[in-house]
Amino acid sequence: IVNGNPYYAPYPGGNDATAPFAGRSCINTFPTCRFNPNWASIYSGKAQNGESWYNALQVGVNRRLANGLQFQGSYTWSKLLDNGITQGGDDVTGNNNQYNIHDPMITRAMFLRDKGRSAFDLRQNLRINWIYHLPNIQSDHFLAGFANGWWISNILSFNTGQPFTPRFNSSRSRSGQRSGAAGIDRPNLVPGRSSKSITSGVSPGCLGVPAGTPLGTVTQWFDPCAYTEQAPGFLGNSPKGYLEGPGFQNVDFSIVKDTHVKWFGEGGQVQFRTEVFNALNHANFRIPGNGRVFAGTAIGSGNIEAPLGNAGVINGTQNPSRQIQFAMRIMF
Repeated sequence: IVNGNPYYAPYPGGNDATAPFAGRSCINTFPTCRFNPNWASIYSGKAQNGESWYNALQVGVNRRLANGLQFQGSYTWSKLLDNGITQGGDDVTGNNNQYNIHDPMITRAMFLRDKGRSAFDLRQNLRINWIYHLPNIQSDHFLAGFANGWWISNILSFNTGQPFTPRFNSSRSRSGQRSGAAGIDRPNLVPGRSSKSITSGVSPGCLGVPAGTPLGTVTQWFDPCAYTEQAPGFLGNSPKGYLEGPGFQNVDFSIVKDTHVKWFGEGGQVQFRTEVFNALNHANFRIPGNGRVFAGTAIGSGNIEAPLGNAGVINGTQNPSRQIQFAMRIMF
């Protein structure tokens, strides 16, 4: 522990010039750098000791079918926090706990430093659906068969964005979690920066990012200049799930015609359906890339490194563009 923070010394026998037995095999070197030379590498797995905290306001409205109209709506305003499990990360965005609770040097206070937004925390979530049956014409005229049996429906979906965490493209902490896999360690947050200033306005600029670069766009959703690299061997202090990706807005629409066909029995019908998914053709963008902000290989000279070229770049959407589907259904 250095100044109250965990420090991971260079791995014995590794390529770091400052490591004991640098460039030599740990197992075959004499004297060995392993406590027990009979063991090969041991994988540190995930521990089932994560905690989560959920608070929500949930409102639902439901109108049963009357005068041809039925309606249902639900709204949730919530906050979901967790402290992760280990450095293994979650199954969505790579949010993770940098502190391994099984390390005897890691106190519970350190472990709780990674209490932050869960990967599937959606602060506001609104869903509305309705069906309306158009009035029928009371007539025996054959034209009534074309005018009757029409109904329309709609599904509206709105929610705020998904949290994500900028990370390194290397194991800068040397903690060895997941055999030193990339995308686990997080950088330091520049003092004075807030989540709002990182994803809105313009960037003040830094190495590789011009000053005045607009933020909150597809080409630069967050500001890489809000982050900096800590010295090798240390864990970063940027919060887990600190940033939020684009929200989601979608409209699905359908129009249906029911026609009674006596040949199929008393309740027999032929139904023609036209369904439009993402009717407004609205682009709902994903969180930016894989969340990597630095390669994480800079050593010395202030540990300054230009951000990755795709840091903050969005390269996909959450749902497809407008799609129209026609269908016929026979009920007998």
